[in-house]
Amino acid sequence: MKTERTTTFGPILLTCWAVSIQGAVPSADITLEPVIYDGLPILATVTGYEMNSGCPAGWNPGNCETPLYRPYDRDDPRWWDNLVEELLTSRVHVVMAHGRGCYDPNSGTSGNGNMCPRVLSNLVDAINRAGAANVIRIAMFDDTGAYPGARNSFLGLPPDTPFDLSDQYSWDEVIWKRNLRVWHDTVPSSLWFRLEGRPVIAFWSLADAFFSNQAGNASRLLDFLRSSFISRYGESPLFMLDRTWIDEDNTITTSHAYGVNTWFDPSQSNFSYYTWNGRDFGAAVPGFRDPNNPPGCGAACREQLRRDGAALSDALQTGYNRRARFTLLEGWTDIAESAGYYRSGAWRYPGQYVNIVREFSDRRTKTLRLQAEAADAFSDATPGNAGGAFRDGDLDVRTIPGSGWAVGWTDPNEWIQFKEVPLSEGTYRFSARASSGSAGKRARLEVDGVSLGTFTVPFGGGWDAFDTFSLGSKFLSHGRHSLVVVFETGQTDLDWIFVKKIDPAVGFRTDNGHYLVAESGGGERVYANRTAQGAWETFTLADMNGGSLQSGDPIRLQAYNGYYVVAELGGGDTVNANRQTPGAWEEFRIIRVNGPGVVVNGDRVALQTINNYYVVAEGGGGGLVNANRTAVGAWETFTISVANP
Repeated sequence: MKTERTTTFGPILLTCWAVSIQGAVPSADITLEPVIYDGLPILATVTGYEMNSGCPAGWNPGNCETPLYRPYDRDDPRWWDNLVEELLTSRVHVVMAHGRGCYDPNSGTSGNGNMCPRVLSNLVDAINRAGAANVIRIAMFDDTGAYPGARNSFLGLPPDTPFDLSDQYSWDEVIWKRNLRVWHDTVPSSLWFRLEGRPVIAFWSLADAFFSNQAGNASRLLDFLRSSFISRYGESPLFMLDRTWIDEDNTITTSHAYGVNTWFDPSQSNFSYYTWNGRDFGAAVPGFRDPNNPPGCGAACREQLRRDGAALSDALQTGYNRRARFTLLEGWTDIAESAGYYRSGAWRYPGQYVNIVREFSDRRTKTLRLQAEAADAFSDATPGNAGGAFRDGDLDVRTIPGSGWAVGWTDPNEWIQFKEVPLSEGTYRFSARASSGSAGKRARLEVDGVSLGTFTVPFGGGWDAFDTFSLGSKFLSHGRHSLVVVFETGQTDLDWIFVKKIDPAVGFRTDNGHYLVAESGGGERVYANRTAQGAWETFTLADMNGGSLQSGDPIRLQAYNGYYVVAELGGGDTVNANRQTPGAWEEFRIIRVNGPGVVVNGDRVALQTINNYYVVAEGGGGGLVNANRTAVGAWETFTISVANP
């Protein structure tokens, strides 16, 4: 039974992202850390914002996969809050925000294709409300197919006139002043994604359907845009091109384009990878149908089935296998082409595609925040959404003043569940942010059906006095996990739960002063040739027994980017840091050289493989690392340095 209550907002707006007043959980335990992509295929989701409804007006609603969030209207600031929530949960490396140009170079939000980049001020505001300016990075996706319409409007030409690429006046007036410059003036440079220290801009098609006179002019256009960018912002951008650019203009070289992708042909596949300058660049989509076609329309509508997420997983795994440099993920909010990643009740569970992206984007899973209102499943004792916010159905959700939502009106033993949460192996600390109507309310977290114990919800004096509290800790194997929050007594409003990996970060130094290093942060060989300990020389150590780290304990080591360290063949061969998932060969025993006991900072240790070989720094350090010794000597001994979790 739901209880009537009145919510009052004080002079200070408490957002769902704020650190609690009482500080019950240390801020470090509930702070998102930037995702690591060193040595990983960079995933960049193409994110549009032109639509103001879940399904375009006049379309058959059965032809659209409806988003979970309601109302789906980009003119509402909370639409942007929800988008930021989804992107943060996915841990995607780069948000490729569209630009289709503005009609006016200096003001207004009108433009061909309804994605004038000035609208992105809403995204910037939502990122700031979320306190995510240190986490989310944005780059421009230049939707070149909109340029003919923008130019024709500007010059008063017939609507179907292709963009004449020999028209250098329009390079400046349309492409630069009305799109690229507007985008980068709107999105602060502190949020720009930089690759190799340079801001990234990705361009879509230069095909004959949109342009004419491309040959010889496309390369000059890129030179002009780079020069204009440097003049205004003092930085030289990296350009990612659709393959049609080099097909139409053979004067484009690696000096013009850092990367080239061949997009994807939905009549053939949901992904593609293309090699340019010795590196692979990709484009992928979880599924596809030509707009306003019903499910099951097949080849006639170029339908690519999602296959319950397998199509996307296959695409991203191919990128991993090829060690792709940069992959565009079309298109986060693409409802029209049934191509979205957004949370939706149309999927097997709402967060399915968010989870698949995170499974590939964040191998280490150091920090993660899961929003209660976006739960994948729930038990609610009463019909309808009492708060009327965020989603349809029976889950009771209310808005939090300032930003965000909370699950409320909870009765005893109601629960919410997050399904198939991908986590790497290790020990995790779980926290929550909640409020309660009175003191003594209780909740618990169940991980894979096992309770972590009952915890008391803080009572700060009212429903808007949110505070943080612990939900316990647990060692988890690598894989997908179920997280269920049970409201034992009810009378609790839950904002989010936070997941933090607390395994120690360690380094291993040889007797001659060299550190073990996973080249590129992971994905390659392990060497012992560094004279200082940095990120690539630091490994996350998961004690498979839990508790204190004892001599003889089985452990796993994760490189900086989350790849697992492996003794090939289980020992007797090389040592690499290139496994996505752990097995027997990725298990080691840590041996304290000075005898049994707890392993602590500064101890001398050896690493023994599953078939009893020892890890060795050849030559005592300075070169290769193998796992092919049958006894512990000086070259098989390392000093362990333990950093903070």
